[in-house]
Amino acid sequence: KNLIQNNLSGDGKVYLADADLSDVSIDYIRSLASFHIEPFVIVNDWKPPIEQRWTIHNYEEKNPARLVRDLVNHIQAGGRPFISCSAQKLKSKWGTQNLESYLEQQFPDKRILRIDSETVADPSHRAYGCIAHLNEILPNYDLAIASPSIETGVSIECERTDNCYSEIPVAFQLLLQGIKTNLGQIKQVPHFDSVWAIAQGVQTADSIRQVLARIRANVPRYLWAAKRGFYKCMVGNGATVKKALIASTKNKAIKNIRLLQAADSSLLDLDLDTNFQPESLNTWAKRGCYINLTMQNYRHSIVEGLIGEGHFVTAPNQTQAEDKNSAAEVESQLKQVAETKYQAECIQVADAPIPTDSEYQKLKDKRAKTKEERWSERKGNLVRRYGDDVSITPELVAKDDEGWYSKILSHYYLTVGRPYLIERDLRQLRAISHTNRNRLWLPDFNRSLLSTPLRLLETLIVGLLQPGRTAEMGEVSSPIASLVEYRGSDRNLQLIAELAKANQREFKTFLGLTIVESDTPIKIVQKLLSLLGLKLICIGRLGSRGQRERVYIFEPPNDGRSEIFKSWLRRDSALTQVEPNTNFYSVSTIGKDNNLSQSMDIKVEREAQNIIQPGSIVEWLKAKGTWIVQATTGIVAKIRDSYGKEVLVNCQELNLCQE
Repeated sequence: KNLIQNNLSGDGKVYLADADLSDVSIDYIRSLASFHIEPFVIVNDWKPPIEQRWTIHNYEEKNPARLVRDLVNHIQAGGRPFISCSAQKLKSKWGTQNLESYLEQQFPDKRILRIDSETVADPSHRAYGCIAHLNEILPNYDLAIASPSIETGVSIECERTDNCYSEIPVAFQLLLQGIKTNLGQIKQVPHFDSVWAIAQGVQTADSIRQVLARIRANVPRYLWAAKRGFYKCMVGNGATVKKALIASTKNKAIKNIRLLQAADSSLLDLDLDTNFQPESLNTWAKRGCYINLTMQNYRHSIVEGLIGEGHFVTAPNQTQAEDKNSAAEVESQLKQVAETKYQAECIQVADAPIPTDSEYQKLKDKRAKTKEERWSERKGNLVRRYGDDVSITPELVAKDDEGWYSKILSHYYLTVGRPYLIERDLRQLRAISHTNRNRLWLPDFNRSLLSTPLRLLETLIVGLLQPGRTAEMGEVSSPIASLVEYRGSDRNLQLIAELAKANQREFKTFLGLTIVESDTPIKIVQKLLSLLGLKLICIGRLGSRGQRERVYIFEPPNDGRSEIFKSWLRRDSALTQVEPNTNFYSVSTIGKDNNLSQSMDIKVEREAQNIIQPGSIVEWLKAKGTWIVQATTGIVAKIRDSYGKEVLVNCQELNLCQE
């Protein structure tokens, strides 16, 4: 901001280049200047003439299997395709690595170059450092497969010599008739005769159009795009209205700060700037809403953008029955390739040496890495993430790729690690405050903290994480000893569903969950538990005829997380003086918000004796008389008095009446 102001207040100039120019870019720079500026805008509204417009074959199937099948047929016919993929990792069936392996199996005689973030940084790979020399390197290969490493700023215009042998007989016949033509003569043609793109919903819609334009020649394009983009690639809570996106971001930040200030009063002395660069936040929200909107209509947005540029979009040839079978076969083969290569990769990571702290830091800072160095860096990351006394197995590597870490981290801080949650976020806040001189960039700040989202989650599912307690009135009816049976008709689950539906916006903002009115209590509970990598298990349909219901139980997971929790407890106890709770599945309540609270000394046994369940008769500290508990989540309870009045209260405000 200071740079822009200093530059424009004098004789300086600012040049902006935007492939998809809009008022958002111009307004942002003008807002940073803080005084009126009249920009000089050059708009490129050129559209290609008819003979230069692309023909784009748009595939609308649920996956790109048919496109890959047509790609194979194209190569068999002598085609030279340039292929763009959204993903690079072995976990992705349609990513660059698996597609390369599949095509190498199908065409062992073809020269294939894979260009992605790994190959361009691997000194032992043929693609090492190739981005700056693509037009010199690509003519040496029959096929090229690229990840989003090639998206903008690259112009591929390489050509090859075509001897046109197929045209010679026609040219000879015409020559006998006294007609001279250019047929059969040597000429330069584009090296790649087609472009193929698989857009899985990771990149923005604008980025896909940029990818299709990297090959400058007017050759056919073949596109498969997901109908909807990935939710995790959306901005903020996915809102498409600027005010809503900014409001949710600020609301989340304010609640995070207030919670931490309540836990540590010294934070009140920090002059935190939550309004840092409002111009940037406003522009972030504008652009974010555009991205969210296009992600919701991903395929449509890409196609409409291409049509707007003047290109022709058409459907590929109709699929025959045998073609459908071959497409399914392609998908099956690619799946097998992906599984084989991915399992081998997990084994390599698990067997890699563990780097020392200094070696690990050097690997992180190093840009050019061999496969062995990448495996060692990943092993070092996993050891530091899960604990140096936790065995790194191929199974753990695979689970980590699936996002297991964030799920069990939330589970840890909701259960045995609950005393350390606030302290963890306090350290995060102090570090951010020190690094940024008390200036908070709210989107990044919100992503770094866990307290507020976990408090919201805790309010609803605390009771579900306590094995041995019952869903209704403390009675165990499950054939599996000490496990609780849950039904959709249970009053406690209905209260969870009621609270979730009444707070849909908060769930979207803080937890990233979409709750809709049609969701059943069981479905809502499963959504909540999935955030911890847990779920209710269906054990059958029970009940009398006409009233049969699915019955579920919650079993504590047996997936190795307990050992990891022990390692994390040792780590956290070394950082703080809080006494951890050794009962791995007992959960503290909202009243125990920080490690300074004396209520942490309350014994689990005493809590078990005062369990509040539906049907319990209680006294409410804020009103006279007795109340009957209708339902409870373990933290929040719905109670009713003798006149039928119902209220939602904190369970800590209730005292169980003695019989």
